[in-house]
Amino acid sequence: MGPVDGLTFVGSPASKSKPTDVNVPRLIAAMKSGDRSWRLDAKCRGMKPSFFWPEFGVPASLAAALAVCSECPVRIECLAAGLNELDHSGGIWGGTTPEQRRVIRRKVAKYRRRVAA
Repeated sequence: MGPVDGLTFVGSPASKSKPTDVNVPRLIAAMKSGDRSWRLDAKCRGMKPSFFWPEFGVPASLAAALAVCSECPVRIECLAAGLNELDHSGGIWGGTTPEQRRVIRRKVAKYRRRVAA
């Protein structure tokens, strides 16, 4: 199965896709919108932001953060916010780790070059 709502997650039972498998055009549209109202619908609304900066080397804290994201209806918008903000290079955004976002940034750049050609 392909990306769900533009983004899939580690351990998703319905998919063998990677967290870096994104609907790039939809992600770019979310990045351009600048709309932050999505935060009202976020599954993490009201949670401590520190929860999404898991302790290094503690897989359980990473898994817990990703589990919240896996059920969130605004994952793609959250990921877009994390990609747009340079100071958001750490932590979990849209169910992705910083390393996964680096891969996604490269995919976005490649897509933009291909579309511009």
